[in-house]
Amino acid sequence: MLLSLVVLFALGRSLFTKNALWVSFAGFTLGLLFLTKPEFFIAAFFSVATFLVMTVVIQNSKKAICYSVLVVCTMLLPLLISFSLLSAQIPAKLALDGVLGGWLYIGNSQLHSLAFYQTKMGISDIKVSLYTLALSTLAFCVLFGTPIIVGSLKLKPIRTYILGTIPIVSLCIIIWFHPIIPLLKSFARPLPICAFALAVWSFYLAVDRRSSRFALILIFSVFGTTLLGRMLLRVTIYNYGFALAMPAFLILFQYPAACCGVVPLKSGPGLALGFNTLYFRHTFL
Repeated sequence: MLLSLVVLFALGRSLFTKNALWVSFAGFTLGLLFLTKPEFFIAAFFSVATFLVMTVVIQNSKKAICYSVLVVCTMLLPLLISFSLLSAQIPAKLALDGVLGGWLYIGNSQLHSLAFYQTKMGISDIKVSLYTLALSTLAFCVLFGTPIIVGSLKLKPIRTYILGTIPIVSLCIIIWFHPIIPLLKSFARPLPICAFALAVWSFYLAVDRRSSRFALILIFSVFGTTLLGRMLLRVTIYNYGFALAMPAFLILFQYPAACCGVVPLKSGPGLALGFNTLYFRHTFL
């Protein structure tokens, strides 16, 4: 996770400083990430790909091509170094297996057929998973959509307070009809839908305004959404899902508020550092 955050931090700095050194640093860290867990590398890889697309939109295609070559070259460095060090001590095939690590088990059908994986992915009972997903998504829209909309409308205080009671009343109604413990366990189910919606929204604004600010939000959203692919229909924020759900959880509760003016953040070149510092702080907390 830490290496993933470093990649995102470097991409954010590159967006605002236009410095190719940050792209090189992101590529090198991406190579280190390949040596860890596949799900984190895949999420970071899609984030880098999104960064390159946004570079075409905000800057130009020539620079995006240069950045692509830079990312590939710097990403290969840790892999070649690792293979060289291992092959000096063990046979080349074993050294290659050591570099690949968890990638060797990606297509293993025996692992995918285990009840543990099917339960964690939410495909053991798809109907129940979809029903719970729909119910929790509705709750998300009411509980967290209302404050964001109210904050963006800039209404008078009395109207804001009145509308602010809607999530509280709605929460009481939901708890009245459904036991609280299953609700808490299903709390994070809508994260993939919300993170994807935020990605679409930020992509539109980034393209429309050619904004590095919204491009950065898009990159974080893509990372969080991709990371949830491992447990798409049954997202949890405890036990197995803690690390996988953390980025999407954090970005959904901080970036929309910042964009709507609920949480004021400074603008300009320092915004990338402001966003990433906020992200890092709450991640470690």
